[in-house]
Amino acid sequence: LISHLGQTFYIDPSQICVEDTTGAGDAFAAGFLYGMTHEFSPLESGRIGAVLAGAVIEQTGPRYQGHAHTLIREKIGIKL
Repeated sequence: LISHLGQTFYIDPSQICVEDTTGAGDAFAAGFLYGMTHEFSPLESGRIGAVLAGAVIEQTGPRYQGHAHTLIREKIGIKL
């Protein structure tokens, strides 16, 4: 859930295979803050953060090892 200026937004969870949750919160925060500072809506920003957090959870280690822009475009159709 994201609350912004009196509105509440729900981010649907993705089906993922959990490998290691280390770094998931940081990845979500990074994606959300990137979106908010680049003129995306709170909902879009939350979706960006959720995709990045999910990608981190599916691997071992705290950082996503792939190309984040490609991942976001493929998973949720947002071009960064």
